[in-house]
Amino acid sequence: MNTPNEPDGGLIEAAHYEDAERFYLALVRDDPAVAQFNLGRIQHARGRMARAEQHFWRALRVGAGYPGIRDWIADCRLIRGDAEGALKLAQKAAELGSDTAL
Repeated sequence: MNTPNEPDGGLIEAAHYEDAERFYLALVRDDPAVAQFNLGRIQHARGRMARAEQHFWRALRVGAGYPGIRDWIADCRLIRGDAEGALKLAQKAAELGSDTAL
């Protein structure tokens, strides 16, 4: 799945989740879209799909326009056993062509 540039220096990829989470929690006020998206990625990597999905939706609501963000949400739903919900999100993403609007 697509991800934006790594402002945390690769902490998520290196599985330094606690450090990455502290970094993005501190960033929420200054750049909420980036922070919420990456907090979602951290929760996803930890296997906390419901929490991850909440962060991804927050990122969309505050204006994150990352290509593929709905794919992340669909993946959360699929892992949680909601194949129908995942499919609807994937179709919506294809229809919109971007993640700039809900």
